[in-house]
Amino acid sequence: MKKQLFISIVAILIIVALMAGCTPEKIKRTQEEPPTEPADNGATDCQAAPDIQGKILEVDEEGGLRILVNADGTLEHSVKGEIWVSITEDTVFAKDVKQDFAVDNTVAIVSDGQIMESYPMQTSARQIQQNYGPDEEPVAPSMEQAEGLPED
Repeated sequence: MKKQLFISIVAILIIVALMAGCTPEKIKRTQEEPPTEPADNGATDCQAAPDIQGKILEVDEEGGLRILVNADGTLEHSVKGEIWVSITEDTVFAKDVKQDFAVDNTVAIVSDGQIMESYPMQTSARQIQQNYGPDEEPVAPSMEQAEGLPED
């Protein structure tokens, strides 16, 4: 009997201690803090590493341009598997990188960072750093003079 009472008291104390960390004041303060977003200053964009690299499996131009990429996951912090990538008017192409996409082209893409965990995954492209066919050589990305970025 005493053992059960002791266990019950300890359990109640643990629950109270855990709940103390979620006080309404702490919740309110968290909700008031503005979300932090990376600065959109071009310099950050120019140095971004691609997080999607692989071969194009399909090009879909119905309702906007998007490509299905079989991402190989070989780059550090990169996606692996099939992913639909939407190309929007905000997408920046590196200098000398083709803007037309074809099946079997190899691409290196910087996503907008928001990847939907569906199958296939889905995201939007912030930058296209490479886009070359099977018989072509890759172009080294030069984002300093990329289309869409302001010149200093």
